[in-house]
Amino acid sequence: MNLKKIDLSHSKHLIEVPDLSKAPNIEILDLEGCSSIDKLPELPRNLIYLELSDSNIMEVPEWLGLLSSLQRLDLVGTFIKEMPPSIKELSNLVYLDVSNCKNLRSLPELPLSLEFFSVQGCTSLVTVPSSRTALTHGWDQLQGFGRFFFFNCLKLDRNSRNNIMDDGQLRILRAATMSWSKQASRYSFAISCFGSEIPTWFNCRSEGSSVHIKLPPHWGNTNFMGFAMSVVASFEDYDFDEYWFHLQCKTLFKTESGEISKFDFMLVDLGGREDNKFINSDHVFLLYWYGPEDVEKQRTFTEASFSFYPVDKRNNRPISSCKVKNCGMHLLYVEHAEEFGFINNHHEHGNSDVVTDQARTSGNGIVSTEEEAEQDDEEPHLQVRYERRSTFCDCFSFLSRFL
Repeated sequence: MNLKKIDLSHSKHLIEVPDLSKAPNIEILDLEGCSSIDKLPELPRNLIYLELSDSNIMEVPEWLGLLSSLQRLDLVGTFIKEMPPSIKELSNLVYLDVSNCKNLRSLPELPLSLEFFSVQGCTSLVTVPSSRTALTHGWDQLQGFGRFFFFNCLKLDRNSRNNIMDDGQLRILRAATMSWSKQASRYSFAISCFGSEIPTWFNCRSEGSSVHIKLPPHWGNTNFMGFAMSVVASFEDYDFDEYWFHLQCKTLFKTESGEISKFDFMLVDLGGREDNKFINSDHVFLLYWYGPEDVEKQRTFTEASFSFYPVDKRNNRPISSCKVKNCGMHLLYVEHAEEFGFINNHHEHGNSDVVTDQARTSGNGIVSTEEEAEQDDEEPHLQVRYERRSTFCDCFSFLSRFL
């Protein structure tokens, strides 16, 4: 049997799917909208794409972790209350969408291979575990790009929100080290979560939608790995049917002689379906940008401004029901990855410039003066990706693999 795809989508009267485990060539099974199916059949180990959105599935079986070839899993709008711990064994899973699962209350540890993950609109979700240990031990398995959406999960407890932000720091550091070590590739990362606070490790913060920073001497040496950014956006009667949220960044870099360079780009978008049509809450975004492409010119910049704008992806017009309340910036350097043992400067990138005493990197990652660095030594060190390289927004580009 050479059948590779079974599409039974929107078969509302279909109540059962036969055992497919004896059909090893099947790679795609589409049961979207099969509202009478409440449990999964046995599935072939070679399955790559499993679409279960808007089915009546109430439980994800433990044996799902045996589908070692699975790359994409869609569970949007199902009735599951939890996901099995075995899901972390899916080492090829890059896309997991559990949006609008209103009964979902907790998450297990997730596979490190994920590039896109969304629990947007999971309004009962309370608990998200820390992945810090897994991320640290599995550092080499992480890719340099990712999109992780915890948007409109308003019941997340404080500990879970902290876990999400802490994991985001590690993933940003991974994107930064990969961008730095490979140079020809530019990676990006974004995460969104219910909340209204810029993480404390962002030393450069500002109220409103813009942040201006004075760049110390030698800030752009070859140890520089990019910018970590954080934005708090306030949504007031935000209508998912009316807008497709895009967070735009406009940057302005200035040299000592007054020469100005501008860079505009999109950081992240929030599309897809949202069953709760109107949103009234604050959300925190963590983002990563490698920086200007012209590295030699980059080193001449002495100050920079970053402004953030919520716009509609379809027409690039401002979204009146979303305002940026606060923003933060953090410069990332090789030393941070070295402190965690994540990178060997001399082996991965060759000998790099030594940062002078006038502008050395402090333990928290902001380039600072010598006096400021001495103060930083007393503070704890930094606790420290779905988009393809060279782009910032189209996090669904890889879906063409399955079409």
